[in-house]
Amino acid sequence: MTIFAGLLTAAVAIDPGGYIGRYYIDNHNNGPFFQQTNPDLSEGDHFIDLGAFGANTGFGFHVDASGNVTGITPSVAATAVGASLTFANANVTVDPNGLTGAYFITPYTHDPFTDLHTFVLVPGIEYVVDDGAFIGGSAFGFTVLDATGQVVAVTSAAATGVGSTLQLNPVAFTIDPGGYTGDYGVSPFGETLFHGLNHFALMPLLAYALDDSAFVGGSGFPFQVPAGGGTLRLPNVVITVDPLGGYAGNYAISTNGPFSGISPVVVITGLVTNLRIGDAAAYFTPTATGRTPAQVTVSGVTFALSLASPGQLLSTLLASGQVANAGVAQSLSNAFVHAATLADYQKLQAKIDHQLTLGLITQTAHDALTAEINALIAGL
Repeated sequence: MTIFAGLLTAAVAIDPGGYIGRYYIDNHNNGPFFQQTNPDLSEGDHFIDLGAFGANTGFGFHVDASGNVTGITPSVAATAVGASLTFANANVTVDPNGLTGAYFITPYTHDPFTDLHTFVLVPGIEYVVDDGAFIGGSAFGFTVLDATGQVVAVTSAAATGVGSTLQLNPVAFTIDPGGYTGDYGVSPFGETLFHGLNHFALMPLLAYALDDSAFVGGSGFPFQVPAGGGTLRLPNVVITVDPLGGYAGNYAISTNGPFSGISPVVVITGLVTNLRIGDAAAYFTPTATGRTPAQVTVSGVTFALSLASPGQLLSTLLASGQVANAGVAQSLSNAFVHAATLADYQKLQAKIDHQLTLGLITQTAHDALTAEINALIAGL
């Protein structure tokens, strides 16, 4: 026992037992600890938190004038003998139940889990499960009742407590990129990228995040998975990229490309993306009504960025060989001019699909024209 500046302190042996997650003593600056530690603690009240720093994510205890540990609250969380404090342990299994991607649990938030896993946890404590987005609404809590590991007080329909098992309740969820042919990331998969239409099993009523693969500020947005599942359709806009000054080399828009010359490119509306030559990049944001900035310069080459009307888009596609001939381009241009209702645009989409099948337009032209139709439908 030691006296510092009039304060009595005692060495307290803190033993987490079979629990191998992190813990903190009194505040988030004192930790994390992962094994037994023997801190000098002053007489008075203290607490241990398992990393979430919520209202019930830890337990309290008292160190008396003799250095003994008393007053553990909740009492099921630990036991004390003299100046020794030992965590109670409970085995709790998390069953992902078909979940795609990872889940995270508070004592191990740096470790993604994807399979059935049994954790040694501390009873009487609330834990937090996050879907990997780590944003507001992306997590829910549950409590381990006692040493049997019974899971109670699950705070979301995203999971159910079944005895000592936390069973996740994923629902079918589809991401439809529309005409966007670049890659995108979804929060439970880190920076793993996806392409085209993808089907997932995600936790309902939680917030996730999607990124257009730039992974910078403004290149992503949050979305919530409905209780019954559903589909997220990415908003598209077609921009025309024009390399100025006679540049004839290749370039890419994020992971989409390579392109050369004047090219129409389908991007995700409202998200920061980049134009790249090799490893060099410049960033811009396309919107439904414009792009910021209107020009970017990469490796000494300046590119003009503009939104394309259907007629301008078809002219660009024809000039770049993406449409078979002027007659096909004119026929599609006329169809765009006369389309005014949802039914009109649906017929136009069917026509574009048919021309792709006949080889009259390329896949690139099909995707760009589809994005143009979707943007026009959204404006009805």
